[in-house]
This record gives sequence, C-alpha cells and structure tokens, in this order.
Amino acid sequence: MKGSHDIHSLWFDTTTGWLMAAGLKHVEALDVTGGTPVFVKEWDLSGLIPEDPYSQLGHIDQLSSDEFGNLFVAVNSGQIIYLDLNVASYTPTLLTNVGAGLDDLVAGHTPIPEPSTLVLSGLGLLGASLLLKKRH
Repeated sequence: MKGSHDIHSLWFDTTTGWLMAAGLKHVEALDVTGGTPVFVKEWDLSGLIPEDPYSQLGHIDQLSSDEFGNLFVAVNSGQIIYLDLNVASYTPTLLTNVGAGLDDLVAGHTPIPEPSTLVLSGLGLLGASLLLKKRH
C-alpha cells in the first residue's frame, strides 16, 4: 500500500473493483481490475476518529462493503464511518456512535431471486415430479 499504515483489514469491493485496506486512521484503495494494482485514493480519517492514547480505541478495526459501492469502516471507539464510492467526492461521513468497543463489522447482501426465476424453478420441479410419477 502507498502509505503503509499498519494494515489491519482488507476488503475487495466488487462494484468498483478496488481492494480496500484500512489501518490506524487511514483507508486506501487500489484498483486491481487491470492486472497490476494501481493506487486510487487514500482517506485520512484522523479528523473523524477521536484520539485515545491509552488503548486501541480510536483506531480502525474492520471495513466492509455492501457490494453496492457503500463502504463502512468500524472504529474500536464505537463509530462507524461511511464512504459512498459511487460519487466522485468520496467524502467520509461519521454515521453514529454505536457504543464503545465496536470490533467487527461485516456488511453484504444476499441475492433474492427474481419472481420469474422462482416460477421457472417451480415448473421444473413440477415437471420432474410428474415424470417420476409416470414411471412408477
């Protein structure tokens, strides 16, 4: 990584094709879609993360994407920082204080089949069951 900020978490965002790395109070993005990684951007989140010199609180722990270009960064002191990777400004936003000691964060989505896929699957199962009944 360009800044080498004691990388603690990696995440591949399929929407952008970027490998996201987080450590201390920084997030970096590398475009890995062309074979050779290319540095895209670095975000210094120091202004959003409170300082705590006596513990690990106040450092990035995990980052995750919902696979729609929304990046969520968990801070051990309880904050979640949001980055919308779909807009050119990429301005980090402090979402909320969700409680001290926030440690792990995983976002994602589960694809929901379209109704037509469900209908076709149902018709296939119905046809298979009718064939089995005919044979017996």
